[in-house]
Amino acid sequence: MVKSKNYNGNKIICEYDSSNLKGAEYDTITKKLNVTFGNGMKYEYDDVSHETFAELNLSESQGKYFNQKIAKNFTYRKI
Repeated sequence: MVKSKNYNGNKIICEYDSSNLKGAEYDTITKKLNVTFGNGMKYEYDDVSHETFAELNLSESQGKYFNQKIAKNFTYRKI
């Protein structure tokens, strides 16, 4: 569940009530998705469509959606 959503310029910042994901920051221009996991680790995912980010936020379980649709489907790096 999305606990909060804020906007900062071209970035959308969400906080989640999820056992796996703590939050995410999406840049609508660069299409980069920065994800913070429950353990504090942060990763950046490239070329994530706005539609995919919206589906993440609308899903019943952000952790499940992330694992199925984002985790291994996009180029990523630890940040």
